[in-house]
Amino acid sequence: MILWVCGTGISMVIVFVVTWIGLMLISMPNAFVLALQAGLLAFIPTLGPFIAGIPIVLVGLSESPSMALWGLGVYILVQGIESNVSQPVAQRYTSALPPALTLGSQAVFGVLFGTLGIALAVPLVAVLMVFVRELYVKDTLGGAYGEKTTT
Repeated sequence: MILWVCGTGISMVIVFVVTWIGLMLISMPNAFVLALQAGLLAFIPTLGPFIAGIPIVLVGLSESPSMALWGLGVYILVQGIESNVSQPVAQRYTSALPPALTLGSQAVFGVLFGTLGIALAVPLVAVLMVFVRELYVKDTLGGAYGEKTTT
C-alpha cells in the first residue's frame, strides 16, 4: 500500500510540474494554482484528470477563447504524458495492480458509492490485494505456486 501511495505521489508531482511549465509557457493566469489542483486531482484515477481539465479551460476562457484552446492543448499533452509515461512507470516499480482490476473496481465502487467510491476504489483494492496476498496466499496456501518456503 505504501508503495502504491509512493507511485501515485510521483505521478502527482510530475503532473504538477509539467502542467505548471506548460501553463506558464502559454501565459495562463493563475498557472501555479491550476497546476497544483491538477497535481492533487491526479490522485483520483480516471476521473481526477478530467475534473482537473475543467478549471484550466474555464480560466483560459475568462481570458480569451484562444487561451482556452491553448489550455486545453496543455491539458491534453499533460494527460498524455501522465497516462502513457509517468503513471505506468511509477506504478510498475511500486505496485502490481492489474489495469483491468483497477477499472473494474472503479466501475463497481462508482455504482455502489458514487464519486467517493471512484476516488477510493484503487486504494481499497490495493489494501485488499495485500490482505489476500498475506493472509490467504502466504498463510493458508503456503506461498505462491513454485515459491520455495523455508521453515
